[in-house]
Amino acid sequence: MSEEPTAPKLAPGATGRGVRVALLDTGVNFEHPHIRRSGLQVGVVRGPSGLFVEQPDLHGDRVGHGTACAALLFHLAPEVELISVRVTDARPSTDAERLAFAILSAAELGAEIIAVPLGTPNPNHDLEAAVRSVVAQGCVVVAARPGPVVYPAILPGVLGVAHRDGVDLLHEAGEWWAEGRARPVPGSPSRNFHGPSLAVARLSAGLARYRQECGAFAPNLVVGFQKALAVL
Repeated sequence: MSEEPTAPKLAPGATGRGVRVALLDTGVNFEHPHIRRSGLQVGVVRGPSGLFVEQPDLHGDRVGHGTACAALLFHLAPEVELISVRVTDARPSTDAERLAFAILSAAELGAEIIAVPLGTPNPNHDLEAAVRSVVAQGCVVVAARPGPVVYPAILPGVLGVAHRDGVDLLHEAGEWWAEGRARPVPGSPSRNFHGPSLAVARLSAGLARYRQECGAFAPNLVVGFQKALAVL
């Protein structure tokens, strides 16, 4: 895929300025040529006494997945304030307990939009409680929906998004869809990531742009966003 992804059609003059977005993923390399911006980097670490937040994150992005999602997010909403919350170790996988802790930590760090490109097929009380808590605080949680049963995407209050090539942003029959392309890798576009994780970045960018333009907070932000999409 050689062409650059186009910006969401909603709020075309907005850049996401002033909107704080947390990305719960493999970390972010802020020095990558597609990013080259500053941002807060923390990591959720499992220690002898349980989970804790390592700040600053000492490991960065060992996989590249979080960096690809962040690059697309910045490409579409270049002035968001990004918090990278690493929820993985050396492999691109996580667990429900770490996701729950990261979601609560992201809200404590002031995130308005919490983007979760990773998920788990296993239900978990702590994860459900974390989502319930941050949604009640006014956070918008956007999570990847690669299949019918993935947490936290299917939890109440979460915007679970799947990818559909050729669409911009779409809310249809109660489900969210978005384009799942990343920015292309120079010289080798076929090697880049593709799928619902990138759909999370696109929907999060659209929400950040709309948040800047309309000034609304959740839940009115999501309601207004759905109505605006319906008339595009």
